[in-house]
Amino acid sequence: MALNRKIFPAENDEDILVVKPQGDSTSIRYQDLHLEANAALRDLSDPSIKHVIVDLAEVKFVSSIVIGALVRMTRQATNQGGRARFCNGNNATKSAIETMGLFKLWPYCDTREIALQEIRETE
Repeated sequence: MALNRKIFPAENDEDILVVKPQGDSTSIRYQDLHLEANAALRDLSDPSIKHVIVDLAEVKFVSSIVIGALVRMTRQATNQGGRARFCNGNNATKSAIETMGLFKLWPYCDTREIALQEIRETE
């Protein structure tokens, strides 16, 4: 099921929520980002959703407020006993997130397919 949102569109793949942040986060209003991040967190509260994948393919630039929202999502999944992965980032996005040490907590995969496979293999 696809969840239509402008900043954090998402879709379910069985018990995995795939969040696909969009565009250049410098043009996003904080209130809109906050509302959509909270909607994604509500999705993760659904007992049928256990894991999250953050697909960075559409991210051009990632700001600290977007990273903060993504950390909240990945932390919620792991706090509930699930797993989280990042995938598909461009070099700048990967570098920004890696510099913050987030890939030590939630691994990075080159593709969404690999991220899905890694999560399913460890179930």
